Amino acid sequence: MKKILIVAKDDFTEQLYSNIFSEEGFETITTQSGQEALTLVKQKKPDAVLTNINLKDINGFDLLKNLQANAETKRIPVVIFTNFEKAGDKQKAVELEAKDFIISAKVTPRDIVLRMRTLLGEEKTYQIPIENKSDDLIELSRDLGYKGSLTCMKCGAPLEMYLMRDFRRGEDYFKISFICPRCSR
Repeated sequence: MKKILIVAKDDFTEQLYSNIFSEEGFETITTQSGQEALTLVKQKKPDAVLTNINLKDINGFDLLKNLQANAETKRIPVVIFTNFEKAGDKQKAVELEAKDFIISAKVTPRDIVLRMRTLLGEEKTYQIPIENKSDDLIELSRDLGYKGSLTCMKCGAPLEMYLMRDFRRGEDYFKISFICPRCSR
């Protein structure tokens, strides 16, 4: 069972992610303090850290810097999330080598779990552009239960087929979605 340290800015966010990760088979450790997170990482040795940018004491970027500065903790992947991206947040996360930067208002909590599974090697993803709308591709999308056209209803861009291998269910088990590469719908 993979262990996730969730560092959230408030009780609601902490409980939400703790419940969802637990339901999905993860062991969770939670805190709302960046300082306490540093201690918990050393004590509990999580497989990954999911942290808000805005915390009660040190922010998520400082938490990431501290983890990377320590030989014991620098290899633990850190995913940073925020409700609303401020100018420069994503760039700062990239510069600090966060493994992912998520704007939680744009994705579901289950999407965050899937991204964490991919990061930890439990799933593998493939994105396949849909460049031509062959009859076979249209038939495949219908057989998979997709009822829309193969273009985004919001922006009109061609969709991509998103395949996610779930190693927990076997080598040949895939989840398939159709996603807009422009607006992620």
